[in-house]
Amino acid sequence: MKVQWSLIAGMIFAILIAIFAIANVDKVAVNYLFGTAQWPLILIILGSAFFGAIISISFSMVKIYGGRRKYSQLEHTLKQREDMVAMQQEKIQHLQSEVARLEKGKPAQIEVIEE
Repeated sequence: MKVQWSLIAGMIFAILIAIFAIANVDKVAVNYLFGTAQWPLILIILGSAFFGAIISISFSMVKIYGGRRKYSQLEHTLKQREDMVAMQQEKIQHLQSEVARLEKGKPAQIEVIEE
């Protein structure tokens, strides 16, 4: 749903820019470091909007990539912790069975559980 609203807002913004650009077709002087050129205002408006969109998309991609990397790290940490919990549960079960056996008076069997 959020993506749909973003798409609708982007389209409305694009239409507004297009209407504004069409209303401004006069040539204007653009000063560069090395000279001056005459460009239609429509090209300057559309070019500025285009480069603004590219910069915005670039920042969004960096943010998305960082989020995915963090998500992957968290999944890895979660897997390690789940494995540790499973191992601890096995130890607890083993020790509980050993206690129950010792309470019945049976001789102890020594088992080494490696971590």
